[in-house]
Amino acid sequence: MDVQVRRRLYGPLGIVLGTNIIYQQGAPWERTALVQGLNQGGKTIMVEQRGSRRSPNQFYFDIKVEKAFKIMTKYSLEFSLDIINIPNADTNLFYASTIIESPSWMLPTDIIMPRRALLGVKFVF
Repeated sequence: MDVQVRRRLYGPLGIVLGTNIIYQQGAPWERTALVQGLNQGGKTIMVEQRGSRRSPNQFYFDIKVEKAFKIMTKYSLEFSLDIINIPNADTNLFYASTIIESPSWMLPTDIIMPRRALLGVKFVF
C-alpha cells in the first residue's frame, strides 16, 4: 500500500510552502538458502514463500519554503529552503543477504539518508 500526498500552499508575503508526504510498505523478500555440491555449482533457493517477509515500512516527510523577490520588472531572485526527512527516520530499505547461512544475513545495507537541509538561490531573467 503506497500513499503519497503533495501539497503547495501560497502564504502571505508571497511565501510558498510545499510538502511531500509518502508512506509505503517495505519491499517484499523471503529467506533463501545456498545449496552446494550440484553439478552446476552452488544454487540459491527460496525456503519460504515468495514475499512472505517485508522490509520495514517507509515514511517520508519533506517541506520546502520559497520566496521570490522582483528585481526591476523582468528579473527576480528566488530563495528556497528544503528540509528532507523531517522525522529523521533511519528506516532500513534492504538487507545485504537473504541467505540464512550468510554472516551478512539481515544486515541492513540501504538506509534512508538522515535529515538534511538544502538552501537554494535562483536568478530568473
